[in-house]
Amino acid sequence: MTPQQTKLGIGAVVLVAILAGGLSLNRSSKDGKAGADGNSAELAEADIRQDKISLGSRAGADGNDLTSIKKMSAGSGNHGKSASDDADLASIIDTATTAVQPIETEAETRERERYEKAQENKFKYREVDPAKIKPAELTPALQQATKEYGLPDNVLAAMMYVETGGTHRDGEHSMEAGYGVMNLRENNMVDTLGEASSLIGKSKEDVLYNQADNVKAAAALLKSYYNDALASGLSESEALYAAVSQMSGRSDPELASALADQTAAMMMKGFELHLSDGGGDVIVPPNPNPPFLPKNYELVGMQPPSNGHGAEVLPGTTPPDATAYGGGGGSAAGGAQVTP
Repeated sequence: MTPQQTKLGIGAVVLVAILAGGLSLNRSSKDGKAGADGNSAELAEADIRQDKISLGSRAGADGNDLTSIKKMSAGSGNHGKSASDDADLASIIDTATTAVQPIETEAETRERERYEKAQENKFKYREVDPAKIKPAELTPALQQATKEYGLPDNVLAAMMYVETGGTHRDGEHSMEAGYGVMNLRENNMVDTLGEASSLIGKSKEDVLYNQADNVKAAAALLKSYYNDALASGLSESEALYAAVSQMSGRSDPELASALADQTAAMMMKGFELHLSDGGGDVIVPPNPNPPFLPKNYELVGMQPPSNGHGAEVLPGTTPPDATAYGGGGGSAAGGAQVTP
């Protein structure tokens, strides 16, 4: 073999060795990549499983965890996943999403239902001129109306507190088309504004704009409802409860009774109003024995009272040690002093 042939042979061997090494390296690279992809998928699955566990232990978690899980689920592809895994993950996400929904209190539920009924009935609202509003100092107005119509102390004041907080709102209406400090209603289901106005011989506009007339008209209507309830055979406390419920103008008995429950609760708790719209100050001290009690204590956040022997007083009845209601007049603001 000549030297030149020897050199060519050695070169060929080296070339074969280089080609073989390249093929081997390429194969190793592919195998390594496949292994890495498999490990990534396993790690992603492990992270998802861990997030499932974490998510299940956090009922109040925010949406970031759900977003994280969805991203990892999408990013991991289908490596090593089964249809049951997808269904399981979807179930976890749905459960977590449901768990963070707010829970309504009973009072919030009633308020929402009241709003929905107002929207459903498409109440039409008056256009009121705020410049025509005639404010009135509420303590003397409540006292006079209570005395004139023989209502028990503080019922009118407490009902006003629940309905409007004692403000005339510059003539603005409530969601149920109620007007004035007593929230007398005029909508396509009821017209307590019209009923009350006729009882005192005034026009609707008078009662809407003049807040002293608004209080007087509400007192007249409450007494009218009370007399009707008494005539139906109800006791005095039950008749007053029914009359306040009827003042709400709501056809749904449960929604209507909410006004009576809240009115009774405010008489029991007491309250103060310090109004800057001409209403002055109204102060009602707590009264553990009001002329009627709430029927739904849970709604008003109170516990049923009991008499001295520990026996539970029946909701809506007068406790044994309460002053008997005789229809006499009194201070509807509980002796409140008006601050100029």
